[in-house]
Amino acid sequence: MDGNINTGKTCKILKHLLDPSATRTAVKAEITKIRHRYKGNIHQMGDEIVKLYLGRPPAVEHQEHSGSPNEGLDRDFSQQEIRAALQTIQTKSAAGPDKVSNKMLRNRDDQGTSRLTDFND
Repeated sequence: MDGNINTGKTCKILKHLLDPSATRTAVKAEITKIRHRYKGNIHQMGDEIVKLYLGRPPAVEHQEHSGSPNEGLDRDFSQQEIRAALQTIQTKSAAGPDKVSNKMLRNRDDQGTSRLTDFND
């Protein structure tokens, strides 16, 4: 919000919260009314809006797994499993943010595939 309630991003958020079907002008008028009725300054108003609508619930503490160990699920991936998984991926999709294409992954040699399983050690 940065103290400027009439920026595009802020206006879109508030428009959605107030009335998604209203025009931008109607939302600005409503925001102006709310701003004049508010007793604090614009920064406090922004903080309250964020806390009210965008506040996150407290983090939930999860318990450790209390069941019996499962050797099948706990074991490391084998090179054969990695190789089999790489053979099933499509090679015509675009590279991800790491710039590694599926074709590059699929065409790795055995030494390259073993590097993918080294993180288990």
